[in-house]
Amino acid sequence: MSSFVNAHVFPGGNVDGNENLEEWLKPTKSPLYQQNGYNPSEDDFLKLKLCAIRETFEESGLLLAKTSNNQDKLHNVDELQRWRNLIYKDASEFIEICREQQIYPAVGDLVHFSNWITPINYPKRYDTHFFLTFVSFDLDGLQSTVIADGQESLHTVWYTPGEALSEFEKGDITLFPPQWYTLKELSRIKKISELKQSLSNHKRVIPFIPQFQKADPVSAQSFAVQDAQKLFSILPGDEAYSLPSVAISKPGNRHRLWVCKDKDSQRMTNIRMEKNCEVEIDESQEPLKSKM
Repeated sequence: MSSFVNAHVFPGGNVDGNENLEEWLKPTKSPLYQQNGYNPSEDDFLKLKLCAIRETFEESGLLLAKTSNNQDKLHNVDELQRWRNLIYKDASEFIEICREQQIYPAVGDLVHFSNWITPINYPKRYDTHFFLTFVSFDLDGLQSTVIADGQESLHTVWYTPGEALSEFEKGDITLFPPQWYTLKELSRIKKISELKQSLSNHKRVIPFIPQFQKADPVSAQSFAVQDAQKLFSILPGDEAYSLPSVAISKPGNRHRLWVCKDKDSQRMTNIRMEKNCEVEIDESQEPLKSKM
């Protein structure tokens, strides 16, 4: 996570070599098969979802899981911290704890929302998948269990999308384009019921590999910021996007981010989106498959 020092990010991390996917897929032993109507063997993103749940627990203390016998154990602060410490030292402990405690990660509740890949000219690249889920218990009950781990995360905070964007605009927090874009898209939806309806119709995602270019002087004038590096990032669907993509590009389509960075710290100080189209998928192309 060193690339995101001092930034506000969603909890997550790298897929671990000890995720034990084969063990999770054994019907007689796996806690995953306790979920009604969910077949983990048919989930293309199972390994990524398990990683997302495990890393979220490690970094924040929030365990996205269910139990068939004693829901209270998911709110026992001392017990959760004990599990958290074990998993932090060894990711393979995750499945063992789930078996022992008869709990199961709520992978069936995670919706694959977006996929961002670091631009091709960067020396260190990431293939990052974002998932959405709904927390069914009330926020007040989470405050005692959601605590930063003090190593990968230093502080936890709950924001609405609008609140986080406002804090960024004021310069109080740092956001990177994928987080900013995700929050911007979510901020357009005002009710949970609308979001759930939207996700029920959610199609496969389009991988985003931004194409950064230096903004020309005329376009850069829209940023009322001095002594800053001004760039724009072309995204799939934009008429100027030139990388291979499952997105359909049409003449006149604009789908780009305008980014302003402090020249000294390289901190993102301003981000704006220019989007005049809904990004469509070319259904004739093969769906995205995660690397297992």
